[in-house]
Order: sequence, then structure tokens, then C-alpha cells
Amino acid sequence: MTHSHRSWAFALCAAAVLGSSAVFGQSISELTNAAQSGDVAAQAQLGQIYDDGIIVAQDFKQAAKWMELAAENGDPASQNRLGKYYHAGRGVEQNQDLAIAWLEKAAVTGSADYLFDLGLALENGADGSSKPVKASQLYRRAAEFGHVGAAVSLAVLAQEGNGIDQDLDLALQLYQKAVRAGNAKAMNNLGLLYVRGEGVDQDYGLAAELFAAAAEKGLKEATRNLGVLYQNGYGVPLDEKRATELYRQAGQSETTATESSLRPLFDDRLGPFVPAPEAIANYAHSADAGDPIGQFMMAWAHLEGVAPNASARNAARWFERAASKGHATSMANLGLLYFAGHGAPQDFVLGYKWLTLASRYGDQRAKDIRDQLGQQMVRAQIIEAQKLAQAEQP
Repeated sequence: MTHSHRSWAFALCAAAVLGSSAVFGQSISELTNAAQSGDVAAQAQLGQIYDDGIIVAQDFKQAAKWMELAAENGDPASQNRLGKYYHAGRGVEQNQDLAIAWLEKAAVTGSADYLFDLGLALENGADGSSKPVKASQLYRRAAEFGHVGAAVSLAVLAQEGNGIDQDLDLALQLYQKAVRAGNAKAMNNLGLLYVRGEGVDQDYGLAAELFAAAAEKGLKEATRNLGVLYQNGYGVPLDEKRATELYRQAGQSETTATESSLRPLFDDRLGPFVPAPEAIANYAHSADAGDPIGQFMMAWAHLEGVAPNASARNAARWFERAASKGHATSMANLGLLYFAGHGAPQDFVLGYKWLTLASRYGDQRAKDIRDQLGQQMVRAQIIEAQKLAQAEQP
């Protein structure tokens, strides 16, 4: 999922720290003595060793202790990693202010990696805060130094109009450049642009190629999106078996509590749904005439598999037509199909938007479902969905 689905965590990866002292080849006791005597390189190396947990038992508290000493003594790498620790609550109590303070000290060096890490912490605050304007400025600086991850993050903000003016051309350029560099997230996000026809001509075939390339790099979100295309025959041959295998690879083969909340909602005010051929024909006639009730019933018939050429894709189309006329339960179901990637490419932003509208237009079940499913989303996605809902006039 997209841009709609941007979960974030710092990569607390190993990074060798070199200093004036020769810390390599020393025993842990020798290294500890040197660190206690104020050797900054030894302090940084001890922090790394305890973080890795290879030579000694992994101990994040010990890692944070030695990193903090090295950070206080001016080591930028330790300042950066200590900031990540405070942001993630790893070895220390989670603290956004301290995270930013240490990340800023490291970013003063102008390192693209450190600028990017500071941007991430500002955009996705450990305390729930978000400062996309400052984040966008840091991403731009890091991207100018060739940092691909920063370019992708800037593209997402430009696409959403979050922190900077919405600029789909800029987003497209940044994604394309990152794709050429082999970035899987950019491949997935660019694929979603082609699915939606957002800033580009809609092209499911190209989207499938991008999702496949990202899936090969192990991005589960892209694997899931590719499965949706195969399940519905978007840009690729309809292939339920292939879709099922892709879902399995994406780790979505088991039913979860979240998936149970994706079950479509029936509008009980309409009376019982009748699956008989004559009733289906009446629903179809009413739907073709533009009646939202008939359109809802036809969508339901497709979900139940009793309509001619029944498919989730056709269900989504009928729900969208009814939703455009203000039918709340159709809005809710359209949102659920987007969340599930069933009948439409998975898109949490559009799913949240339609569930928000459904709640506004009278389906009270939609709010609780939206709030539950919204837990899978990051703050920027929810803000974008809210903007879309506010601008929508069914």
C-alpha cells in the first residue's frame, strides 16, 4: 500500500565507529577500561558491541549508556544513534525532545544520513507530533546530497501536499529517480500513482511491473498490491491462484481481527436481499436507471456471487456509483474494499476517506470501523484522507 499505507522506524543498524585510539583487537575488559578513562572511540565501540549482542549479551541499556558518553564527548555517530534510541524508546525511556536534541547535534555535520534521520523524527514524532514543514526542508537537503530515502520521503509529502505545496510533478520526478536507483518503496508508490491516475495517465500494466519489481526486493506492501491486481485482472491476467500465492508471500494468509472488520455492511433499511434471478434482474434495471438503492443491491449481488459476471471489481464500481449519490452504506463498503484491496487496489487513504464520509452521511457503524482500521495508518495518511473527505461533495 501506499503512500497510503508509510509505517516508519529508524534503522538501528550496525555502524563501525573509528577514532584515534585502536579499539579493535582489544578485549572487552580493555575496551571498557579505555572507555571509562574517557576514550571516545572506545565508548562508541562499546555502545555498538552491546547493541549488536554478538561478542557480549545484547543489552540496550548498556549500549545507550556508552553511546551517551560518546555523544556528550562530541561523537556525531553516537549522537545520531542515541537520538534514534530516544525516539524508539530503545534502552532509554522514549522521549521526543531528547531524540530531537541529539539528532540535531549530529545533523549539524551536514551528513545526508543524519539530516534524513532528523527529518523522520520530526515528521513522525515519538509523542505523536508531526512537523512536516521542517521535515520537508531536511529531506530536500539530504536529497540534494543524493540520499534516496530522503527523496522518497519528500516525494510523499509533495504528493500529499503535507508540509509543502502539493506538487505531483515533483513527486513523480523524485519517485522516478529513486526507482532508477532501485528503491523498492519508490517503485510501490509510483505504481500506486499509475493505479490511481494521479499526476499520470492511469496504467495498470505499468503499475503491475513496478509492484513486481518492488516485490522482488522483498517489499510486502508491493507484493500485496500485485496480488490485488491479479485477483481483479487489473493490468495482468485474472489469476486467483497467483493472487493467493502473493497474499501468502505478503504474510496475509491468515484471518486476523482486522480482516474481520473488513466484512461488507448491509443496509438493513432496504429489506432483505433476494438472490433469485428475477430479483437480480430488477436490481439491475433499477441500477442502470441510476437508482442508488438498485446500485447498492447490484453491488451486493456481485459480492454474493449471484450477479451475471460477478466480481469484486464490479461490486466496487456499483458501490462507487451509489456512494456518489450520497448512499452512506455504499460509501462504507467502498471504503472497506479499498482497505482490503478487494475489487480495487489497496489504498488506506481512500478507504479512510470513504468511511469518514459514510459516518458523516448517516452510517454510524462506519466511524468505529474507520477508527479501528485507521490504527494501521500513519498520521500523514489520516490527514490526507481527512482533506479528501472534506473536499468531497457526494
